[in-house]
Amino acid sequence: MRISELFLLLLWTVGFGSTFPAAATSQPASPQTAPPLQKGIALFQQRKYAEARQELLRETLRHPSSAQGYFYLGMAEVHLGDLAAGERSLRHALELNPGSPNTLCNLGVLLLEQRKPQEALPFLEKANRLEPTNPSFAPISFEVTSRRD
Repeated sequence: MRISELFLLLLWTVGFGSTFPAAATSQPASPQTAPPLQKGIALFQQRKYAEARQELLRETLRHPSSAQGYFYLGMAEVHLGDLAAGERSLRHALELNPGSPNTLCNLGVLLLEQRKPQEALPFLEKANRLEPTNPSFAPISFEVTSRRD
């Protein structure tokens, strides 16, 4: 399995999980009436990444301490192909919420995608330590470890 395939699998299996419960609602927000964060998440879930990015930029400007806003902004940027911006946003989300296994793992996978396995491994290992029973984290850490040597 290619790293980009792992990234997409990881996003859908853990990207909307326990660390950011507002994103896991059963009824997504209506993009027309929701505040910027919910609107951005709804647009992201609809795969309207450019629109989501705009709403999430608005959210992070209004609420600079929104780890969830920066997480989804980073993921939208990655889907738009702006890996450098995605990395910056995910790192900022991690500064705001250092114990987020989802952010740790997604940042690690992004670094793998950028061919930075040495830099990725600590993030992936920490995500695995924080959620050792999450079946999505261990295979990625193993993949990085085997490539590192």
